Amino acid sequence: LWFWHHHAISCAVWRHQDKAKAQEYAVKALEYQPEDHPNKITRLLALLIESKVQEAEEWAAGITEEPEKSTAMELLEDYKEKPFFNKS
Repeated sequence: LWFWHHHAISCAVWRHQDKAKAQEYAVKALEYQPEDHPNKITRLLALLIESKVQEAEEWAAGITEEPEKSTAMELLEDYKEKPFFNKS
């Protein structure tokens, strides 16, 4: 169930621009994700959905494994250029 909700976040953000659904999926994904799970991107997405950029940067700074490290940096860079729900 974590995997489904993790990917549903992406659909809600980039396909539907639905912040409420993205928040809902992020909460559920984090609930289903085991503490020792290696994926760090779900939490990063949850922070960015809530516009918690500083917390997201701090979280991403602790990611050391690839490809998650590169993915995190790309997501942060993209978000800073164009926040998920403030597209013009």
